[in-house]
Amino acid sequence: MNSIWARSDATRTAETDTVAIIAPGWAMVLYLAEHLVRAGFNVLILQDPAEPFPKALPAWVRSEMAEDFASPAFAGQLRALDRDPRIRWILPVAEDAIFACRQVLGQSRKTYPRLSDHQFTLIEDKHRMSDFARSVGLTVPQFTRVASAASAVAVAETMGYPVVVKGNGGRGGQQVAICQNPSEVAAGFARLAHANPIVARFIEGNTWAAGGFFVDGEPLRMHIYECVQCLPARTGPAIEIRHEAPAALERDFRALFRALRWNGFASADFIAGAGGKFHFLEMNPRLWGGVTSALAAGNSILDPLAPTLRGLGAVGLLDNKNGSRSFAFPRHFCQMAIDPYRLKTIRGLFSLRAWRGIPSKRYWKTNLYYATDAIYQFARYAGSPLLSLLERGMYQK
Repeated sequence: MNSIWARSDATRTAETDTVAIIAPGWAMVLYLAEHLVRAGFNVLILQDPAEPFPKALPAWVRSEMAEDFASPAFAGQLRALDRDPRIRWILPVAEDAIFACRQVLGQSRKTYPRLSDHQFTLIEDKHRMSDFARSVGLTVPQFTRVASAASAVAVAETMGYPVVVKGNGGRGGQQVAICQNPSEVAAGFARLAHANPIVARFIEGNTWAAGGFFVDGEPLRMHIYECVQCLPARTGPAIEIRHEAPAALERDFRALFRALRWNGFASADFIAGAGGKFHFLEMNPRLWGGVTSALAAGNSILDPLAPTLRGLGAVGLLDNKNGSRSFAFPRHFCQMAIDPYRLKTIRGLFSLRAWRGIPSKRYWKTNLYYATDAIYQFARYAGSPLLSLLERGMYQK
């Protein structure tokens, strides 16, 4: 860990005000880091080697590649962070990082949020969380745990097609298969057999998400939105978002997290079914991908974290910015760059919704990082001479 502390910055606070973020290379992680740096914290990011940031991180944040989250070497890294007096807080921002911290550090006073045994038991199994959501009054699609391809097909035949085969973990739709017939069910089960899959009733409708920052189950910020477009379609993260907070969804959102007595960031996914009824899909015990769209709309979703870490009271502000609609930054721009000559890409560059999705200039450092990455990706796929300049210059360090 010595390389992390090789540099000093006299303009920052004491080294003991360092927050260690353990996370994949997700955009919202860097926005979170910029928020903490602006609030006076030092920030260290330990990157998931399986999903690193797209390029070298800027100098204003310290970074090092973590060992594999399931390895003994990573357990050693966590113990070193826990012993290090310069580290004040450890923030795992992904399920596998949360599980590793819990396994290695238990209920360390440095880990945020500090999960109770009950909370941890629920978040480590999405199906158990669904049972809990149903117990506190949320509508949950009918599902059955299955132990073989044959039993999965039998359940699907009884429910009627299409059905959903879903694992008890994963993110970004990685453990979800929408199946139209027995062969697809069998294939879905084979792919997810390691993840204790279920067969669930398919609900036709758009996906919605409801996230926030909580103190003892009460939201200080909320972010509720419809996923207008997802990538992959139906099961993946949102690339176009419409901010709206239907009363029924907000009621379910509050009921779930109040019953969990949650602290910190978390979100839940829903499907809007017939008659406006919202069906609970899953809970995510961390930041969610739509956070950048919240920031772009003027929702101060990240602001309660810094005062909470310092033991100060954060002010509640539940302004969801209803009516705002935009593409998700930087995911939308990076997706356009993959096929730069499509008419859809060219139109997208001139769409106000694409530019509305960029967070405010308050986060200009992170905006600049992802803007240069989008330019690089565009140049790469377009075969531009600019590519070699970028590779020799700001892209690689």
